[in-house]
Amino acid sequence: MTIKKAKELVQNIEVEEVKDEDKEKRSDLNLESYTWKEEIVTYGGIKQTWLIVLSEKRQKSDLEKLEKQLSQEEKKSQKFLKEIQSEEFEHPQAARYKLKAINKKLRLLEIKEVELIETYSKKKGKDL
Repeated sequence: MTIKKAKELVQNIEVEEVKDEDKEKRSDLNLESYTWKEEIVTYGGIKQTWLIVLSEKRQKSDLEKLEKQLSQEEKKSQKFLKEIQSEEFEHPQAARYKLKAINKKLRLLEIKEVELIETYSKKKGKDL
């Protein structure tokens, strides 16, 4: 079994797949907050039994951690957007290039659309 195959199994497992007899075992062992499923696979010609265990507490903790990371990433993206708004660019392409660089710094979010507003500034000097 490869790591890729193991990840696929974990991602595709449905809690409903857990057999009734396994539910009884879980109840007897006081493991009601856990669900698991046995998966029989063959790797290198050897039959193996994999036990996939899911924990409600772990799942809840992982979701809370992800929400926190998303919140931090959103604050970071807002900071970058404020920076880019105050910056003046010679050409629209330069602004797009800067946005591309910002997106590389963001791990969980991506800024897809921005509105480019063309502004004209008066240069100091002699008027002819």
